[in-house]
Amino acid sequence: MIQKDKGMKAAIQGNTGYKLPTNFTYRMMQQIENEVALRNRRQERRVFFALYLTIALLITGGATAFVYLYGAEVKQLFSASFAHLCDKDIRIAYLPILSAVPFLCILNFWLKRKSMRQ
Repeated sequence: MIQKDKGMKAAIQGNTGYKLPTNFTYRMMQQIENEVALRNRRQERRVFFALYLTIALLITGGATAFVYLYGAEVKQLFSASFAHLCDKDIRIAYLPILSAVPFLCILNFWLKRKSMRQ
């Protein structure tokens, strides 16, 4: 029994020749922090996915219920409105608006790109 203890003491006191780097604890803490941040990002991704899925299902269900309950009335309303839009005078009145929309879209794109460069 005494000989065993002496062997253990010698093994513990013996110099293995390997020393840890001086920044070992810093690097280990950095790896732990990176792992925690990665887990948090994964958890956030799961939460956002569940949130977006819930929102999509609610919107789809609401639209389905709306069409089921009020589909005929909405169809009559739109058919009467679109029949009125077939008049030539109405189409001429909307011509300036339809020609201004592409111009304004191009202007918006150009201004955004210009502000990004500065």
